[in-house]
Amino acid sequence: MLVSIFVIWIVIYVQQVAVAIRCSEKDSLNIINTTCKWYNEGYIVGSLCPLLCGDEKKVHYKHCINYKSGKTVLITTCKDACEPEITIPAILKSRFPDIDDFTKRFLGGNRDSISSISSLRSMLLDTIWTNLGINMSKSEDIIKTIFEEDYTKYIKTSDQRSYRALSITVWSLAQQQEYLITKLNQDNALFPKIYHSCGSIYLMESSPPGDILDPALLPWKSKKILWKDRAETALKLLDAMSIMESGFHQTLHMCDLKGENFGVGMDGVIKLIDTDSVFFHDQLARELITTETCRKHSDCNFWDCHGVCGDDGKCKKERLNNNLQSLCEDVFSSSYPAYNNGLLKSPPKSIATDLEATLKECVRPQVQDEKTTQVIYHRLYKLLQSSFADSFDY
Repeated sequence: MLVSIFVIWIVIYVQQVAVAIRCSEKDSLNIINTTCKWYNEGYIVGSLCPLLCGDEKKVHYKHCINYKSGKTVLITTCKDACEPEITIPAILKSRFPDIDDFTKRFLGGNRDSISSISSLRSMLLDTIWTNLGINMSKSEDIIKTIFEEDYTKYIKTSDQRSYRALSITVWSLAQQQEYLITKLNQDNALFPKIYHSCGSIYLMESSPPGDILDPALLPWKSKKILWKDRAETALKLLDAMSIMESGFHQTLHMCDLKGENFGVGMDGVIKLIDTDSVFFHDQLARELITTETCRKHSDCNFWDCHGVCGDDGKCKKERLNNNLQSLCEDVFSSSYPAYNNGLLKSPPKSIATDLEATLKECVRPQVQDEKTTQVIYHRLYKLLQSSFADSFDY
Protein backbone atom coordinates (compact mmCIF):
# COMPACT_ATOMS: atom_id res chain seq x y z
CA MET A 1 0.00 0.00 0.00
CA LEU A 2 2.79 2.41 0.97
CA VAL A 3 4.63 1.57 -2.26
CA SER A 4 1.52 2.38 -4.32
CA ILE A 5 1.07 5.71 -2.53
CA PHE A 6 4.73 6.54 -3.08
CA VAL A 7 4.48 5.72 -6.80
CA ILE A 8 1.38 7.93 -7.17
CA TRP A 9 3.19 10.75 -5.34
CA ILE A 10 6.17 10.42 -7.68
CA VAL A 11 3.87 10.53 -10.73
CA ILE A 12 2.12 13.68 -9.47
CA TYR A 13 5.46 15.31 -8.62
CA VAL A 14 6.91 14.55 -12.05
CA GLN A 15 3.76 15.97 -13.68
CA GLN A 16 4.10 19.17 -11.66
CA VAL A 17 7.75 19.51 -12.66
CA ALA A 18 6.80 18.94 -16.30
CA VAL A 19 4.21 21.71 -16.08
CA ALA A 20 6.75 24.02 -14.43
CA ILE A 21 9.23 23.63 -17.30
CA ARG A 22 6.62 23.60 -20.05
CA CYS A 23 7.59 25.70 -23.01
CA SER A 24 5.95 29.00 -23.76
CA GLU A 25 4.12 29.63 -27.02
CA LYS A 26 5.03 33.30 -26.70
CA ASP A 27 8.73 32.49 -26.27
CA SER A 28 8.63 30.05 -29.18
CA LEU A 29 7.11 32.60 -31.55
CA ASN A 30 9.66 35.13 -30.32
CA ILE A 31 12.47 32.71 -31.25
CA ILE A 32 11.12 32.44 -34.79
CA ASN A 33 10.57 36.20 -35.05
CA THR A 34 14.10 36.88 -33.78
CA THR A 35 15.54 34.40 -36.27
CA CYS A 36 13.67 36.10 -39.10
CA LYS A 37 14.82 39.50 -37.86
CA TRP A 38 18.46 38.35 -37.97
CA TYR A 39 17.90 36.92 -41.46
CA ASN A 40 16.25 40.07 -42.81
CA GLU A 41 19.07 42.19 -41.37
CA GLY A 42 21.64 39.99 -43.11
CA TYR A 43 23.28 38.44 -40.03
CA ILE A 44 22.46 34.79 -40.83
CA VAL A 45 21.79 32.67 -43.92
CA GLY A 46 20.46 29.25 -44.88
CA SER A 47 17.92 27.56 -47.12
CA LEU A 48 15.39 27.46 -44.26
CA CYS A 49 15.34 31.26 -43.86
CA PRO A 50 13.07 32.12 -46.82
CA LEU A 51 10.89 29.09 -46.08
CA LEU A 52 10.33 30.30 -42.52
CA CYS A 53 10.46 34.06 -43.03
CA GLY A 54 9.66 34.81 -46.67
CA ASP A 55 6.49 36.20 -48.22
CA GLU A 56 5.40 32.71 -49.28
CA LYS A 57 6.18 30.70 -46.17
CA LYS A 58 6.37 26.94 -46.52
CA VAL A 59 7.33 26.11 -42.91
CA HIS A 60 4.63 26.95 -40.37
CA TYR A 61 4.97 26.81 -36.58
CA LYS A 62 2.38 24.66 -34.77
CA HIS A 63 3.44 24.28 -31.15
CA CYS A 64 6.44 23.82 -28.90
CA ILE A 65 7.85 20.98 -26.83
CA ASN A 66 9.49 21.48 -23.42
CA TYR A 67 12.80 23.20 -24.02
CA LYS A 68 13.85 24.80 -20.76
CA SER A 69 16.65 22.21 -20.38
CA GLY A 70 18.58 24.20 -22.96
CA LYS A 71 17.38 22.96 -26.33
CA THR A 72 14.60 24.53 -28.37
CA VAL A 73 12.29 21.98 -30.02
CA LEU A 74 9.37 23.27 -32.09
CA ILE A 75 6.79 21.34 -34.10
CA THR A 76 6.08 22.67 -37.60
CA THR A 77 4.54 21.67 -40.90
CA CYS A 78 6.62 21.77 -44.06
CA LYS A 79 4.82 22.21 -47.38
CA ASP A 80 6.61 20.91 -50.50
CA ALA A 81 10.05 21.98 -49.20
CA CYS A 82 10.97 18.84 -47.24
CA GLU A 83 9.37 16.18 -49.42
CA PRO A 84 8.12 17.02 -52.94
CA GLU A 85 4.47 17.97 -53.35
CA ILE A 86 3.33 16.98 -49.85
CA THR A 87 2.95 18.66 -46.47
CA ILE A 88 4.62 16.79 -43.63
CA PRO A 89 5.37 17.44 -39.95
CA ALA A 90 8.93 18.55 -39.24
CA ILE A 91 10.96 19.54 -36.18
CA LEU A 92 12.77 22.83 -35.64
CA LYS A 93 15.70 22.48 -33.25
CA SER A 94 18.47 24.64 -31.85
CA ARG A 95 20.61 24.94 -28.75
CA PHE A 96 21.51 28.54 -29.63
CA PRO A 97 18.42 30.19 -31.14
CA ASP A 98 19.71 33.68 -30.30
CA ILE A 99 22.67 34.40 -32.60
CA ASP A 100 23.63 37.47 -30.57
CA ASP A 101 23.95 35.35 -27.42
CA PHE A 102 25.88 32.76 -29.41
CA THR A 103 28.44 35.27 -30.68
CA LYS A 104 29.00 36.58 -27.16
CA ARG A 105 29.55 33.06 -25.81
CA PHE A 106 31.74 31.67 -28.57
CA LEU A 107 33.16 34.61 -30.50
CA GLY A 108 33.44 37.25 -27.81
CA GLY A 109 30.62 39.21 -29.39
CA ASN A 110 32.80 39.86 -32.45
CA ARG A 111 31.13 38.66 -35.63
CA ASP A 112 34.34 39.35 -37.56
CA SER A 113 36.49 36.93 -35.52
CA ILE A 114 36.50 34.17 -38.19
CA SER A 115 38.90 35.82 -40.59
CA SER A 116 38.54 33.75 -43.77
CA ILE A 117 36.90 30.75 -45.42
CA SER A 118 40.11 28.76 -44.95
CA SER A 119 40.10 29.62 -41.23
CA LEU A 120 36.48 28.50 -40.98
CA ARG A 121 37.29 25.19 -42.68
CA SER A 122 40.22 24.59 -40.33
CA MET A 123 38.08 25.37 -37.27
CA LEU A 124 35.38 22.99 -38.48
CA LEU A 125 37.84 20.13 -39.01
CA ASP A 126 39.24 20.66 -35.50
CA THR A 127 35.72 20.75 -34.02
CA ILE A 128 34.70 17.50 -35.71
CA TRP A 129 37.88 15.78 -34.53
CA THR A 130 37.54 17.09 -30.96
CA ASN A 131 33.81 16.44 -30.54
CA LEU A 132 33.28 13.29 -32.61
CA GLY A 133 36.74 11.79 -33.04
CA ILE A 134 36.30 11.81 -36.82
CA ASN A 135 39.31 12.78 -38.90
CA MET A 136 37.84 14.35 -42.03
CA SER A 137 39.88 14.61 -45.20
CA LYS A 138 41.39 18.06 -45.67
CA SER A 139 40.72 17.77 -49.38
CA GLU A 140 36.98 17.57 -48.70
CA ASP A 141 35.00 20.82 -48.65
CA ILE A 142 33.83 20.51 -45.07
CA ILE A 143 31.50 23.53 -45.31
CA LYS A 144 29.61 21.80 -48.09
CA THR A 145 29.44 18.61 -46.01
CA ILE A 146 27.99 20.08 -42.84
CA PHE A 147 26.02 22.99 -44.33
CA GLU A 148 24.81 23.19 -47.93
CA GLU A 149 26.00 21.95 -51.30
CA ASP A 150 25.92 25.38 -52.92
CA TYR A 151 26.98 27.55 -49.97
CA THR A 152 29.02 29.94 -52.13
CA LYS A 153 25.78 31.58 -53.30
CA TYR A 154 25.64 33.35 -49.92
CA ILE A 155 29.01 35.06 -50.48
CA LYS A 156 28.95 38.32 -52.40
CA THR A 157 32.39 39.64 -53.28
CA SER A 158 31.33 43.24 -52.78
CA ASP A 159 29.65 42.61 -49.42
CA GLN A 160 31.84 41.47 -46.51
CA ARG A 161 28.73 41.14 -44.35
CA SER A 162 27.55 38.18 -46.46
CA TYR A 163 30.73 36.29 -45.58
CA ARG A 164 30.26 37.06 -41.90
CA ALA A 165 26.67 35.78 -42.05
CA LEU A 166 27.85 32.51 -43.59
CA SER A 167 30.61 32.10 -40.99
CA ILE A 168 28.32 32.74 -38.02
CA THR A 169 25.66 30.40 -39.42
CA VAL A 170 27.99 27.48 -40.12
CA TRP A 171 29.91 27.88 -36.87
CA SER A 172 26.72 28.04 -34.77
CA LEU A 173 25.53 24.77 -36.33
CA ALA A 174 28.90 23.07 -35.83
CA GLN A 175 28.83 23.86 -32.11
CA GLN A 176 25.73 21.67 -31.66
CA GLN A 177 26.66 18.03 -31.06
CA GLU A 178 23.27 16.73 -32.17
CA TYR A 179 23.33 18.64 -35.45
CA LEU A 180 26.92 17.70 -36.21
CA ILE A 181 26.63 13.95 -35.68
CA THR A 182 23.27 13.82 -37.48
CA LYS A 183 24.43 15.86 -40.46
CA LEU A 184 27.61 13.81 -40.89
CA ASN A 185 25.62 10.57 -40.89
CA GLN A 186 22.78 11.41 -43.28
CA ASP A 187 23.56 8.26 -45.25
CA ASN A 188 22.77 6.09 -42.21
CA ALA A 189 19.10 5.18 -41.65
CA LEU A 190 19.45 5.56 -37.86
CA PHE A 191 19.66 9.33 -38.15
CA PRO A 192 16.72 11.58 -39.08
CA LYS A 193 16.96 13.66 -42.23
CA ILE A 194 18.06 17.27 -41.88
CA TYR A 195 16.13 19.27 -44.46
CA HIS A 196 17.21 22.90 -44.04
CA SER A 197 18.78 25.38 -41.63
CA CYS A 198 18.68 29.10 -40.87
CA GLY A 199 21.33 30.48 -38.56
CA SER A 200 21.63 28.04 -35.66
CA ILE A 201 18.13 26.60 -36.19
CA TYR A 202 17.73 23.46 -38.27
CA LEU A 203 14.68 21.66 -39.65
CA MET A 204 14.67 17.89 -39.41
CA GLU A 205 12.53 14.84 -40.01
CA SER A 206 9.74 14.25 -37.50
CA SER A 207 10.28 10.84 -35.89
CA PRO A 208 8.09 10.71 -32.78
CA PRO A 209 8.51 7.78 -30.36
CA GLY A 210 4.77 7.16 -30.17
CA ASP A 211 2.88 5.33 -27.44
CA ILE A 212 5.02 2.19 -27.68
CA LEU A 213 8.38 3.82 -26.99
CA ASP A 214 7.07 6.66 -24.82
CA PRO A 215 3.98 5.47 -22.93
CA ALA A 216 1.84 7.90 -20.96
CA LEU A 217 3.14 8.77 -17.51
CA LEU A 218 -0.21 8.12 -15.86
CA PRO A 219 -1.39 4.49 -15.95
CA TRP A 220 -5.02 5.38 -16.65
CA LYS A 221 -3.93 7.36 -19.72
CA SER A 222 -1.67 4.62 -21.06
CA LYS A 223 -2.95 2.72 -24.10
CA LYS A 224 -2.85 -1.05 -24.26
CA ILE A 225 -0.35 -2.03 -26.96
CA LEU A 226 -0.58 -5.50 -28.49
CA TRP A 227 2.37 -7.85 -27.95
CA LYS A 228 2.89 -8.14 -31.71
CA ASP A 229 3.45 -4.39 -32.02
CA ARG A 230 5.75 -4.28 -28.99
CA ALA A 231 7.76 -7.27 -30.21
CA GLU A 232 8.15 -5.73 -33.67
CA THR A 233 9.43 -2.52 -32.08
CA ALA A 234 11.82 -4.53 -29.90
CA LEU A 235 13.24 -6.24 -32.99
CA LYS A 236 13.75 -2.85 -34.65
CA LEU A 237 15.58 -1.66 -31.53
CA LEU A 238 17.81 -4.73 -31.67
CA ASP A 239 18.54 -3.95 -35.32
CA ALA A 240 19.49 -0.43 -34.22
CA MET A 241 21.86 -1.86 -31.59
CA SER A 242 23.55 -3.94 -34.28
CA ILE A 243 24.07 -0.85 -36.46
CA MET A 244 25.45 1.11 -33.51
CA GLU A 245 27.91 -1.70 -32.79
CA SER A 246 29.29 -2.24 -36.28
CA GLY A 247 27.77 0.25 -38.72
CA PHE A 248 30.23 3.09 -38.15
CA HIS A 249 33.98 3.68 -38.02
CA GLN A 250 33.73 3.04 -34.25
CA THR A 251 31.10 1.68 -31.87
CA LEU A 252 28.40 4.28 -31.23
CA HIS A 253 27.57 4.37 -27.50
CA MET A 254 24.22 5.62 -26.22
CA CYS A 255 24.63 6.80 -22.63
CA ASP A 256 21.01 7.83 -22.01
CA LEU A 257 19.25 4.84 -23.48
CA LYS A 258 15.50 5.06 -22.98
CA GLY A 259 12.50 4.54 -25.20
CA GLU A 260 11.66 8.21 -25.63
CA ASN A 261 15.11 8.89 -27.13
CA PHE A 262 14.20 6.70 -30.10
CA GLY A 263 11.61 7.57 -32.71
CA VAL A 264 10.02 6.07 -35.80
CA GLY A 265 10.52 7.85 -39.11
CA MET A 266 8.15 8.09 -42.05
CA ASP A 267 9.93 5.04 -43.48
CA GLY A 268 9.08 3.00 -40.37
CA VAL A 269 12.74 2.79 -39.35
CA ILE A 270 13.91 3.42 -35.79
CA LYS A 271 15.73 6.77 -35.48
CA LEU A 272 17.97 8.33 -32.84
CA ILE A 273 16.06 11.49 -31.97
CA ASP A 274 18.12 12.75 -29.03
CA THR A 275 21.82 12.31 -29.72
CA ASP A 276 23.23 14.63 -27.04
CA SER A 277 24.20 11.49 -25.12
CA VAL A 278 25.50 9.52 -28.12
CA PHE A 279 29.26 9.13 -28.47
CA PHE A 280 31.71 7.29 -30.67
CA HIS A 281 34.12 5.06 -28.74
CA ASP A 282 37.13 7.39 -28.57
CA GLN A 283 34.92 10.31 -27.62
CA LEU A 284 33.32 8.30 -24.79
CA ALA A 285 36.75 7.17 -23.58
CA ARG A 286 37.70 10.81 -23.06
CA GLU A 287 34.48 11.46 -21.15
CA LEU A 288 34.99 8.45 -18.86
CA ILE A 289 38.34 9.69 -17.57
CA THR A 290 37.13 13.19 -16.69
CA THR A 291 36.60 11.98 -13.10
CA GLU A 292 40.07 12.46 -11.61
CA THR A 293 39.90 9.88 -8.81
CA CYS A 294 37.66 6.92 -8.00
CA ARG A 295 37.12 4.34 -5.26
CA LYS A 296 34.59 2.14 -7.03
CA HIS A 297 33.45 1.49 -10.59
CA SER A 298 30.26 3.55 -10.23
CA ASP A 299 32.36 6.67 -9.55
CA CYS A 300 33.38 6.48 -13.22
CA ASN A 301 29.86 6.12 -14.65
CA PHE A 302 28.89 8.52 -17.41
CA TRP A 303 25.09 8.36 -17.27
CA ASP A 304 24.14 4.83 -18.40
CA CYS A 305 27.65 4.11 -19.69
CA HIS A 306 29.28 2.36 -16.74
CA GLY A 307 32.95 3.09 -16.20
CA VAL A 308 35.84 1.12 -14.72
CA CYS A 309 37.87 2.25 -11.70
CA GLY A 310 41.46 1.05 -12.03
CA ASP A 311 43.72 -0.26 -9.26
CA ASP A 312 45.49 3.11 -9.28
CA GLY A 313 42.28 4.90 -8.24
CA LYS A 314 41.76 6.48 -11.65
CA CYS A 315 38.95 5.91 -14.17
CA LYS A 316 39.97 3.93 -17.23
CA LYS A 317 39.11 4.54 -20.89
CA GLU A 318 36.81 1.55 -20.78
CA ARG A 319 33.07 0.96 -20.70
CA LEU A 320 31.97 -1.84 -18.39
CA ASN A 321 28.52 -2.44 -19.90
CA ASN A 322 27.27 -2.10 -23.48
CA ASN A 323 24.29 -0.78 -25.45
CA LEU A 324 22.49 -4.12 -25.42
CA GLN A 325 22.67 -4.35 -21.63
CA SER A 326 21.26 -0.84 -21.28
CA LEU A 327 18.48 -1.66 -23.74
CA CYS A 328 17.51 -4.80 -21.84
CA GLU A 329 17.61 -3.03 -18.48
CA ASP A 330 16.08 0.35 -19.27
CA VAL A 331 13.64 -0.41 -22.10
CA PHE A 332 12.82 -4.12 -22.27
CA SER A 333 12.73 -5.02 -18.56
CA SER A 334 10.92 -3.78 -15.47
CA SER A 335 11.28 -0.10 -14.69
CA TYR A 336 9.76 2.53 -12.45
CA PRO A 337 6.97 3.50 -12.02
CA ALA A 338 5.77 0.02 -11.13
CA TYR A 339 2.90 -0.03 -13.64
CA ASN A 340 5.26 0.53 -16.58
CA ASN A 341 7.22 -2.70 -16.33
CA GLY A 342 9.03 -2.72 -19.62
CA LEU A 343 8.38 -2.91 -23.35
CA LEU A 344 8.43 -6.72 -23.20
CA LYS A 345 6.01 -7.10 -20.29
CA SER A 346 3.30 -9.78 -20.45
CA PRO A 347 4.78 -11.92 -23.25
CA PRO A 348 3.02 -15.00 -24.70
CA LYS A 349 3.26 -18.00 -22.38
CA SER A 350 5.25 -19.92 -24.98
CA ILE A 351 8.30 -17.68 -24.45
CA ALA A 352 7.65 -16.11 -21.03
CA THR A 353 10.09 -18.24 -19.02
CA ASP A 354 12.89 -18.17 -21.59
CA LEU A 355 12.43 -14.45 -22.20
CA GLU A 356 12.65 -13.60 -18.51
CA ALA A 357 15.84 -15.65 -18.14
CA THR A 358 17.38 -14.13 -21.27
CA LEU A 359 16.63 -10.58 -20.18
CA LYS A 360 18.17 -11.21 -16.75
CA GLU A 361 21.30 -12.61 -18.39
CA CYS A 362 21.34 -9.71 -20.83
CA VAL A 363 21.34 -7.15 -18.00
CA ARG A 364 23.92 -9.00 -15.89
CA PRO A 365 25.83 -11.57 -17.97
CA GLN A 366 28.08 -13.99 -16.12
CA VAL A 367 30.83 -13.31 -18.65
CA GLN A 368 31.35 -9.83 -20.08
CA ASP A 369 32.71 -10.30 -23.60
CA GLU A 370 31.69 -9.85 -27.23
CA LYS A 371 30.90 -13.54 -27.79
CA THR A 372 28.48 -13.65 -24.85
CA THR A 373 26.80 -10.46 -26.03
CA GLN A 374 26.27 -11.94 -29.50
CA VAL A 375 24.83 -15.17 -28.07
CA ILE A 376 22.35 -13.24 -25.92
CA TYR A 377 21.48 -10.92 -28.81
CA HIS A 378 20.63 -13.76 -31.20
CA ARG A 379 18.74 -15.74 -28.54
CA LEU A 380 16.61 -12.69 -27.75
CA TYR A 381 16.03 -12.00 -31.44
CA LYS A 382 14.88 -15.57 -32.12
CA LEU A 383 12.58 -15.59 -29.08
CA LEU A 384 10.83 -12.44 -30.27
CA GLN A 385 10.48 -13.75 -33.82
CA SER A 386 9.04 -17.05 -32.58
CA SER A 387 6.44 -15.27 -30.43
CA PHE A 388 4.34 -13.88 -33.28
CA ALA A 389 2.48 -17.15 -33.88
CA ASP A 390 1.16 -17.08 -30.30
CA SER A 391 0.54 -13.35 -29.94
CA PHE A 392 -2.96 -13.08 -31.43
CA ASP A 393 -4.64 -12.60 -28.06
CA TYR A 394 -2.11 -10.25 -26.45
